[in-house]
Amino acid sequence: MKICIGKANIGGIEKRVYLSLEDLLRHQYVLGATGTGKSTLILNEVLQAFQKGMCTWVIDPHGDLALDIVECVYPEDLDGVYFFDPLKVRFSMNPFELPAYKSKTERDVMVERMIGETVSFMKKLYGQQYWGPSLNRIFQNALRRLYQDDDSPTFREMLKLVKEELDKAEYEDFYEEIDRLPRGRTDAVINKLEPFVKNELLRDIFCQKVSS
Repeated sequence: MKICIGKANIGGIEKRVYLSLEDLLRHQYVLGATGTGKSTLILNEVLQAFQKGMCTWVIDPHGDLALDIVECVYPEDLDGVYFFDPLKVRFSMNPFELPAYKSKTERDVMVERMIGETVSFMKKLYGQQYWGPSLNRIFQNALRRLYQDDDSPTFREMLKLVKEELDKAEYEDFYEEIDRLPRGRTDAVINKLEPFVKNELLRDIFCQKVSS
């Protein structure tokens, strides 16, 4: 599968230039001054991908490109388009929610995969240099402990656990491990979790038990 990204004049002959799907998925960096067609290029690529039946996500901080894409989609295809504006549409996404599973073994595998993916995401979000071994251990063990009783823990519950606001008798095993760490080691975890809980917009999206 190929996506046309424009035309080139080669030896006096105009030819279309294509980008393979494999190359497109490796990332693309579009450079250019204002008004040179960067957004138009992305618009055309997204529309081609959509027309070829590919599931496509567009994250647009400004909103103009997203609106242009919606306007260019054929009316009969609009049922397959979801436009999400967090300021206007109530939307929830719990990144810790487990998908359906058929056995305990399958659940255990999903839990470990979910923990690994979440830690990887948080490292990329905050930067590897701000994610040390102690923070990594506390984060993983806190999430693993919550999964023992719940298929869909949230950032809010995780923050309460790390801040020792949950029943200490019920979570004694976790708190015993926390007590063995040097004082202040949990502060780094708390600082990473609090924005998801204290920011009203992020809380409404990421602190719901069930994704919409």
